[in-house]
This record gives sequence, structure tokens and C-alpha cells, in this order.
Amino acid sequence: MKVLKKNQLALLVISLMLITAGYLNYDSMNKKAKETRGRFK
Repeated sequence: MKVLKKNQLALLVISLMLITAGYLNYDSMNKKAKETRGRFK
């Protein structure tokens, strides 16, 4: 039972890290797009 819980915890941590990295990447791309649009107005 403990092995299953450790695996579940590891999967949860890895998935949260991937979600966070994806969001930060999306957010930084969004900021760059806004900065680029602002220059040409």
C-alpha cells in the first residue's frame, strides 16, 4: 500500500511541475506578444 501512495505522490508532483512549467511558458509568450504589438501601434 505504501508503494502505491509513493507512486501517486510522485506522479502528482511531476504533473504539477509540468502544469506550472506550461503555464509559465504560455504566460511569457503572451507577454512577449503584447510587448511586440505595443511597439507597432
